[in-house]
Amino acid sequence: MPIRDARDIEAAWAGLFVGIEALAAQPSMRKAWLNGLRHIAPADVLVGLLDVVDTSVVRNLPTEVVDAVIAHPDRRIRSRLAQTRRGMSATQWAGLIAGETGTGRSHLQWLADWRGPKVAEAQFERWARDPDPRTRLQALWFRGLPQEQARALAADPDPEVRAEACGYAWPHLDPARRAALVGDPSPRVREAARRRAGFDRPMSRTEFDALTSTEQWRAVPVQLLGRDLAEHLVRGGDRGLRRTLVDKNERLDADLITELAHDEDPHVRAAVAVRADVTEELRASISAGLPPDTPYWAVRWVLESHDDPEAMRRLARSASIGIRRSVAQARRLPPDVVDRLSRDPDSHVSYNLATCCEDAPAEVLLEVALQGEDGFVARDHPNFPRHALLRFADDPDPLRRRLALESPESTPDLAERLADDPDERVRERAAADRRLSPATVLRLLDSTPRTRRAALGNRQLPVPALVRVLRDADTAEYAAANRAIPVAVVRRLAEVARAAELSDG
Repeated sequence: MPIRDARDIEAAWAGLFVGIEALAAQPSMRKAWLNGLRHIAPADVLVGLLDVVDTSVVRNLPTEVVDAVIAHPDRRIRSRLAQTRRGMSATQWAGLIAGETGTGRSHLQWLADWRGPKVAEAQFERWARDPDPRTRLQALWFRGLPQEQARALAADPDPEVRAEACGYAWPHLDPARRAALVGDPSPRVREAARRRAGFDRPMSRTEFDALTSTEQWRAVPVQLLGRDLAEHLVRGGDRGLRRTLVDKNERLDADLITELAHDEDPHVRAAVAVRADVTEELRASISAGLPPDTPYWAVRWVLESHDDPEAMRRLARSASIGIRRSVAQARRLPPDVVDRLSRDPDSHVSYNLATCCEDAPAEVLLEVALQGEDGFVARDHPNFPRHALLRFADDPDPLRRRLALESPESTPDLAERLADDPDERVRERAAADRRLSPATVLRLLDSTPRTRRAALGNRQLPVPALVRVLRDADTAEYAAANRAIPVAVVRRLAEVARAAELSDG
């Protein structure tokens, strides 16, 4: 009997490829296969699919694939990786940036500055001392460059390195060294130095008005503003420029910052509240008047203080929601800070704690998991209280019932029962459970759309049925992500789909 079963399964998989070329000729079919297979294909197969499928949506992209994307000749493919990938190493970011020039490189440097890892001082020193100028440049692509290395790179023998280092090193250079850069033999260095020197000369309103719109937007974040220009920008004009001014220009007079704290635009007021140079009293007065739906973004100077326990203790008590949310994004936090943030009235603070902090407590993780569709991200945390979830099996709240299946003590009988739950969110979770019988998974293919999609990915789906849904354009994408598909079948199906996609392109 086992031999016959094995032969039947082999025959079923062989049936998938009967007339496969005709199926692959249909764009909807081959795209569905590719979109599903990208989630389960081995690294070498994914590398071969980079020209025909977007791998940036794959959650756990193998290192080999990331490296292949970084080296890929197509700029669009590299750009998608930079825009979406989290957790890349400094070396990978450096390789990605090195493949670009001009504004493309500047944009990637900006992304690396925000999303890249915090680089250790020792790594900066290794880069800065490397005999290859292309490697020395890498030290200038990440935040946190120490002053000593910045000054050394501003005197580098390579003009490209000197030019790049001007902006980083300028605040730490004496007048003689600044003058040397302004008069440097290299035109590129002279231009960079003179541009940076110009930021320190107060710009008047007349000079500002003579700039193009693009030049004005570039000047506002970094330029030392004359009093007449600063007052003009603060008290009128474009609200977008005011937001940029308060968000990025660190050289505003204190009285003008206070004036912006009363701006008609809540986004401007919110940006004032998270500046590093305002008092906690001002933060409190601003925060009390902000609309409940005010958006907040990560506060850079708070993120850069994550390794300072005392700073985290102080900032966790801030009246600014934006600052507290940024504190909660720290990978590690002192126990008393975790305790305070766990009791924060803002739900996004708890969410950030659950998704970013290794010290997030079980009760916060459970609370976040019960917040709705996005709450399930907390399940992957090592502190998630899986052994306390079985008690929810009969809870009237469907979000709690579905969590019961996350318990290691849950049984096949429970999975079978919840597969017929009146709430689709519970049925959807049960449909993906490997403890279901093949017959139940097969039955769930005739359920509602969300439940059917979950069942299509269940490894318990019988092979003949899996082959059938793989040959149907309406179900092929979710079926192609089923990890029960043998690697040999994945390889062959990917090859067929890729060949059809390239021949049609």
